[in-house]
Amino acid sequence: MEKGWAVTITLCVMSLSVASIFVLLGPVGRALGERLSGRKRPDDQELRDLRGDVEELRHQLGDVQERLDFAERLLAKQRVAEQIGPGE
Repeated sequence: MEKGWAVTITLCVMSLSVASIFVLLGPVGRALGERLSGRKRPDDQELRDLRGDVEELRHQLGDVQERLDFAERLLAKQRVAEQIGPGE
């Protein structure tokens, strides 16, 4: 009879251990890990703000690229004019 209890307790402990592993490796475990580590997931508003910032930076980068292209064209035009020389 005593062996039966030992086997039952061992099986219960093993079952709880396996169940705990599955729970801790899933989304619950990840959320618990983030909470314990002090890291905070950004909420929806923060993500929207970040997306807006990225879009603004993309727009600014496009403007800078256009200005650079314009400056390169002006320099190239000036170099060609210098190679040709003054008009007669």
